[in-house]
Amino acid sequence: MNWNKKSSLARYVSRRELLRGLSAGIVAAPLLRLLREQEAFAAENEPLYRLFAYIPSGIEGKFWFPSDARLETPLPFVSSPLQAFRNSLIFFKGYDTIGETNHGGAPKQVLAGGGADGSALTSLDQWFATYDQQSPFKRVALGLGSTQSSDGNLISWKEGKGIITNDNPVQNFNELFGAFGEDDKGRQQEILLGRKRILDFALNDFKAVKSRLGQEESIVYESHVTALDELGQEIDRLSKDANEGGQCSPLAIQPDLSQLNTKHSYWPLWFHKGENIAKIARINNKLAVQVFACGLTRTLLLQFGASNTNMPLYFADYPEYPEAHHTLSHEGGDRFKTLQQAIVQ
Repeated sequence: MNWNKKSSLARYVSRRELLRGLSAGIVAAPLLRLLREQEAFAAENEPLYRLFAYIPSGIEGKFWFPSDARLETPLPFVSSPLQAFRNSLIFFKGYDTIGETNHGGAPKQVLAGGGADGSALTSLDQWFATYDQQSPFKRVALGLGSTQSSDGNLISWKEGKGIITNDNPVQNFNELFGAFGEDDKGRQQEILLGRKRILDFALNDFKAVKSRLGQEESIVYESHVTALDELGQEIDRLSKDANEGGQCSPLAIQPDLSQLNTKHSYWPLWFHKGENIAKIARINNKLAVQVFACGLTRTLLLQFGASNTNMPLYFADYPEYPEAHHTLSHEGGDRFKTLQQAIVQ
């Protein structure tokens, strides 16, 4: 940045200090973190994003693994929704994920790989999270029926401690995107829907400060405004990069949330009721897109059920089977395979 080195303002007010002073009252925490990350202009490459998905109760190998190593033939039934991405796929065979018990031991093997006595068990999602020092959330997890059973529902581990995946989509939404207070709802809507850049909300502050500056300091201050404007454009660009150009607009999920029946119930809980399952699956997909598009994290876990999921799992555009998913896993057959394909889809 070019400015007059003789200016006292140039000597004592850096762009970082200006950002720190102004941004607290302007933007929500997720966008603020993204802005600070880009402020250094240091990243030459786009960040890498990691998505882990857990499918419960196992998959019969012949319906998952391709028949040839080069993936030249169509993928089998369960993995077939990934056909368009087959050139980017790697399938691994031969890992022992049975665990020390039938239900509770296997899930911890999937991402954590077991361990001698389990005291230092750390899963891949938690391992990657330790290296993310800039995102608002080091790691995000979204569940669908993953806490309905207490038997074998922990797939995420950190230093020997199991981490529960939250199934409540309303609570997840509020935790991720509820950074604004009641007075900021209008700003939240405009910022997150991309209608205005962050800089637009600081113009009054800029004018108030600039009116008290001399001519030389005003020129310097304009350079800061220009820098902030460039950052605003960079944020706009980043928000459109992820997920086929998906823009950071989490408020678009609210109509889906409003369709859920959240009436209190002792058992099953409202987010484990059959009428809500397919809707929550759709909401979790949208949340996953927004988590990445808004730059909230680079590590995301989607957990579908648990090892012993005693509730049905429903998905849009697929048949609804009333049996518990765990029951269908013992039955096997076309219905169980169909549900497994639905999860992959």
